[in-house]
Amino acid sequence: MGGGAAVWQFPVVFSGWKIGQLDQPGAMQLTNDKGGQYTATQSAYPSPPAPGDRAATQEQTDKWIQDIQSKTTGLQHKTADSTEITASGQPVQMMRTDAEYVGADGQNYRAVVWIRAFTQGTKPGFVSLTYATPTSSFSEEELKGMLEQTKLMNIESSQLNM
Repeated sequence: MGGGAAVWQFPVVFSGWKIGQLDQPGAMQLTNDKGGQYTATQSAYPSPPAPGDRAATQEQTDKWIQDIQSKTTGLQHKTADSTEITASGQPVQMMRTDAEYVGADGQNYRAVVWIRAFTQGTKPGFVSLTYATPTSSFSEEELKGMLEQTKLMNIESSQLNM
């Protein structure tokens, strides 16, 4: 598959969405007029990660949950392994969290986030992909179309090793 740091191939055009402005290196985002955000991040570890891809991925997933919990109310979430993200046409094992919460604006939101850490390569890092919208405009069909245009590149292992 590749060496070095994992990176996203991210769509810059998707019907009804426009490029968003993020003040974060390694982040790409699309936004829509309904309050939706589709965001991909890729980060290098500043210090050695938890040992093993699975433990490091769980650690990053827990951080995402804690972060969203600190900014919202009524968070309900479910996390499971997922192979919906691909690299070179092959499924990549990730952790997927489905979440529902009330935002700071009082609106109900629904989010899906995929997270994966890569600890074994020459450049350990982690990636995330988030689709978050007000609950009333959440669309499985739209999400599926966006996922078809979003791929991981430069990964050394598609397996979520222990």
